[in-house]
Amino acid sequence: MKTKVMSFNQDNVAVKTMDSTNLQLVKDFKNVGAWIASSDKDIKVRRGIAWSSLHQMKRIWEFDLNCTLKRRLFVSAVE
Repeated sequence: MKTKVMSFNQDNVAVKTMDSTNLQLVKDFKNVGAWIASSDKDIKVRRGIAWSSLHQMKRIWEFDLNCTLKRRLFVSAVE
């Protein structure tokens, strides 16, 4: 089943569907690209994605281009 449950201020909460199926209890989940319970985890994931984008552009950084153009490419692709 795709549906999961996250509770705040309560432990071991049992949530059932109308057909008596227990829903899985999770401590954190990703919603619309962001981790809900852990902003530290969200920041680490986003930084990793940004660094990955930066390293994929290695040839651009080594190429003889104007620094202003390189900066604009960095801002649009990484930030």
